[in-house]
Amino acid sequence: MKSRGAEKSTEASLPPATQERSRASLERVLDAAVALLVQRGAMGFTIAEVSALAGVAVGTIYGRVGSKESLLLAVSSRELDRIDAETTTSLQKIAQKGATITDAVALLVDARLAILTREATLLRAIIRAADEYPATAGRGNASGFLAQRTFTEALGVVCRRFDVAVTTDDLEWAGDVVEAVATRHLSIGLPDHAAPARRVDSRAFAERLTLTVTPFLLARATPAF
Repeated sequence: MKSRGAEKSTEASLPPATQERSRASLERVLDAAVALLVQRGAMGFTIAEVSALAGVAVGTIYGRVGSKESLLLAVSSRELDRIDAETTTSLQKIAQKGATITDAVALLVDARLAILTREATLLRAIIRAADEYPATAGRGNASGFLAQRTFTEALGVVCRRFDVAVTTDDLEWAGDVVEAVATRHLSIGLPDHAAPARRVDSRAFAERLTLTVTPFLLARATPAF
């Protein structure tokens, strides 16, 4: 089920759909555009092909979105709203779990990696679309910043649970490390030729990230007196 925020963000980029039938047709158009974007990339399909796949007339699509760039922005808004909501809910919940700080950090890392892994193909397509359709870049950047902030805040909750007093700067550095290394590992935001040559098993990769971040936080913690 779409969150209220997701619906607002997607609808904000398009004229309002005043009837249930119009909303349903818009969703079919967005679903079709997502499928084609993932399969072919932003430059690999036309509005006519979206029309054929969605079963919605070309004129109707143009009447709602105006241009292919606007359609891609609507697609990015809907899909990133969904991913953002899942990221926020998942990390906030996971931050309360774990019997030790190492266990808790491992759970956070696992949760973030699970979302990135599941959505990697779509995220790659959305990021690459911004190269050809710059108007879509802002929404992607906002999603990236939100994910990093949410992970950092969740890491802060974990540190407070275990009385590990670290600065906001240290939390942000740890969060940046997880995000940067994870997205590179999954080739999100990288051109094909820059993809990592060496692949690491997902479980081993998560463990290495945990064993990088946790000792750093413990080493940077202010001793309690």
